[in-house]
Amino acid sequence: MIYTKTYDNVPKKREVQKYLLSYINARDSGGKIICLGGNTIDPYINLLHEHNFKFIKVVESDVSVLVNQIKYRRANMSFVRGDINNYLDQHDHFYDLDYMCSIAKIGPSLEKIFQIPQFMLTVALRPFTKEYTLNLLNSYSSNFIYRTYRDSGTAMLTILKQ
Repeated sequence: MIYTKTYDNVPKKREVQKYLLSYINARDSGGKIICLGGNTIDPYINLLHEHNFKFIKVVESDVSVLVNQIKYRRANMSFVRGDINNYLDQHDHFYDLDYMCSIAKIGPSLEKIFQIPQFMLTVALRPFTKEYTLNLLNSYSSNFIYRTYRDSGTAMLTILKQ
């Protein structure tokens, strides 16, 4: 499979990430983060370093994406091939769960996700509305802030639980 989706031109996504990460003190997690980095990982890694995340574990299920991500490896980074939902138990890390899919697809993992002390979660607002998605997330916890954005076709919602 050739992965063609990139995040080179996503200014609103980066703006939301910067805004929400400004609420986080990376020292609370020892500067450790577990994330879904996406295909265009270098700008994202720069953003994490700007916010004092020093130990980055990238989890990726797609081999072609993982191979591309490894090209941007830096000190104190590790890469794991697998399903991020199998790595949601390291509560001494901050999590950035940029799923980029609807809330329905990750529904079975929401209970485990909301047990994580601090995380960001990004989901697509299709086929569900923002109100439906927020109501579902509020059924797990109301202790989060959120932002919506649209860089391309699909509206997205990112929450920060702290």
